[in-house]
Amino acid sequence: MTSLQIEYFLTLAKHLNFTKAARYLYVSQPAISRQIAALEAELGLQLFDRAYRDLKLTEGGKILYEALSKAAFIFKSALNEAKKAADEVIQSLSVGISSGLDINKLMPDAVALLSSERPELNISFESQARNRLILALQENRLDVIVLPSFEAENPVDFSVNKVREMRARLFYSKKHPLADRKNIELNDFQYETFFVTSKEDNVDNLRRFKQLSAYFSFSPYCVEAANTESMIQSVAAGLGVTILDELHRLSDNPIMKSMDLSTTLRVDAVYKTGKENNAIKWFIEKLSEGAAN
Repeated sequence: MTSLQIEYFLTLAKHLNFTKAARYLYVSQPAISRQIAALEAELGLQLFDRAYRDLKLTEGGKILYEALSKAAFIFKSALNEAKKAADEVIQSLSVGISSGLDINKLMPDAVALLSSERPELNISFESQARNRLILALQENRLDVIVLPSFEAENPVDFSVNKVREMRARLFYSKKHPLADRKNIELNDFQYETFFVTSKEDNVDNLRRFKQLSAYFSFSPYCVEAANTESMIQSVAAGLGVTILDELHRLSDNPIMKSMDLSTTLRVDAVYKTGKENNAIKWFIEKLSEGAAN
């Protein structure tokens, strides 16, 4: 006796009509007939009396229907309780955010929204450099990380979920000599120093920057800063420029200006393959919804 045969039997016994049962199950009538016939043959018991215009359960069919109905109810209740228990076990969620990425721009009122919908879930956020985030995820110190354009040497180890597209922008200081120029264009910065974070801070940054340079009509002069904060301070001091996404906290800096580059970058939510749970799934879903609004 298979679960499919039980489902077909209970449905047919409830409706006592092949047409109605087929419609309810979204299958053909012959499919139900075959499964019921196979079930009766296996049990050595006739379950339905087909001599009448409408089906009727035999006495044996009635007994089996009552027993299987109770068993199905008990199983469904037990399954719901098991899922509930599994959900209750997950009481915390550790989220890593790439340095500079503003979670409140990615998901407006993030903390309030998450707290109101899952008050039992203790959600913590921490901001780190890209490489440190990935290491923390690998070592199970973080459950999920949010960062721009994730790529890994062993992609099979990670589940990557794109949560939004964001505009790439060129940032420069209001102290910069070009800050007051009207109708400024990208080519006006061709002799500038373009700051990128170091390989230790972000192994993918220089590569991604070179990909963006395909939109340039010149080869930018790139200098690696020690880390993200050093890069921001250098740009703020007017020593050069940098390219970041529109969600970067630098966009709110009152001494900075920026220009749109007419291209996009991706924001990804990443977790370890096989480590997905209801909390991670829920968080990524809310993150995507926030990006869409």
